[in-house]
Amino acid sequence: MARRQNSFTNLGTDFAARARDITTCLREEGYNTRDITEVRQLDPTKQIVLNLRIDVPQQQRGRITNTLVTAITSKNITGSRETYDVEVNGNVIDIPIVDNKKFRVQVKPITGSGSGGGSASTAINESMFAVYCAVRYHLVNQDLDFRQPLSETILREAYNNYCFVDTPFENLWADTVWHKSHCLAANKLYSQQECRVQDARFYRGSGLDNGEIKNAYSRVNNNLRELGESKFTAEDKWNPADIWIAKSNLDISPINNLHTAAEINKFIDEKFTSKELIGVSLKKSEGITEAIESASARFSIMNREPPAERRAKVSSFKWIKKNQTGGYDLLFENRGGTPIDVYLYYGSGEFDKFQLRNFGGSRASWQIELKGATAAHGRCGGGNVASIVNEYAPNSMPWNNDQLYNACNPSNRNARIGITREICELLVEFEAINNRRGDLFERDLAQYEVIVARKSQEWRYSKINGLRLLKALEENKGTKANQIIQALYLFASSQLDFSSVFAKVY
Repeated sequence: MARRQNSFTNLGTDFAARARDITTCLREEGYNTRDITEVRQLDPTKQIVLNLRIDVPQQQRGRITNTLVTAITSKNITGSRETYDVEVNGNVIDIPIVDNKKFRVQVKPITGSGSGGGSASTAINESMFAVYCAVRYHLVNQDLDFRQPLSETILREAYNNYCFVDTPFENLWADTVWHKSHCLAANKLYSQQECRVQDARFYRGSGLDNGEIKNAYSRVNNNLRELGESKFTAEDKWNPADIWIAKSNLDISPINNLHTAAEINKFIDEKFTSKELIGVSLKKSEGITEAIESASARFSIMNREPPAERRAKVSSFKWIKKNQTGGYDLLFENRGGTPIDVYLYYGSGEFDKFQLRNFGGSRASWQIELKGATAAHGRCGGGNVASIVNEYAPNSMPWNNDQLYNACNPSNRNARIGITREICELLVEFEAINNRRGDLFERDLAQYEVIVARKSQEWRYSKINGLRLLKALEENKGTKANQIIQALYLFASSQLDFSSVFAKVY
């Protein structure tokens, strides 16, 4: 059930803020308080101030350790202004803080029935969101207060009577951050007349979500293939709904007789308009503190307008090399660390940007993620990035994922020199910033190469992909580069020509 996470207040302000950064990072990689335990009590006087254990499947320990190292060192921690470095010994990750003090994360094999993170935690979070929505829609007559936990009794009543989800009730829970996020999102949905579904039922991975909707998506892709259009690479690019809200007596069977993308999307739009079927995409709300007297999530309806209007909305997004309206952030060193990512801007706002990085510590995981002030808003995988780039600028971004990943292995003698040199030349060309001194990095190419040659396979793979994308944009600056930026945004945000209507709450 809703469980409270340690606030770390006894560590002092500086340590507490950093401890929350690390636990936020773990949570964003799919590991929650059921997967994480404190090895011993927090103690700011010890060398190891914070000692956490994550239980994962035995065969995945190495991969998950690499994933966590990548996440902790990549500035991918929502709301954090810090960059962290790590020391790795086997499956133990030490994070130096100050004055020889460290945080430790130990990746251990599962000894109980923990979820193991990843897809299991996603199912738990989304199913729990469905339950919170059912509580707000049916069992209380006022907004949920995120400062107060929900009782197991009311959660079970909502689950048993109004929810169709693929997670057993006994496996459902929410830590403090997710509890707050679910409360705010459920309140926001209920406050919107467009989502005030009569006698609502809530679906996640079960019922119509795993039946009629999933089958409709398959027919959409078959139709696009017949039309010679690009098919969707995943269901969430057609419709990214995490849960579906449906009227209790909804007859969804007519969708089974529809076979074209246009017909199916029209049916979903009509049911959305009549408040009978609402797909909801949830983005976790961050930055919520106990001091806030009132807080609200944000709400948008996506893909109601024709495709031409979707494209028109992003027509102002541009590529400009220098950090002007559009551009990029490229750090080589920051407080002694070497961030794995690159930030690509499409507008002048602080959060008008993509993060370019390896998201999973494996060769298939380089992606770009659409960032927001308090949440991420969608991803585009590396293969799709390359396809979009090459559609507008042929042969500008070669893509052979396995081959490149293997070439980035520092032990690959045949490729090591070439990969190292390419990374370093692009770092120089794009004037990587050494934020530690607050000025352009002044080392010569040879000094760059010494450092890059020692970096991990994941770091080299992530960095070279980000740099190659910058290079492709710069070589095609002007109309082509702007079109690429706009197409990447539409893909990542699930606003493609044949994407269907959904509500987004964040």
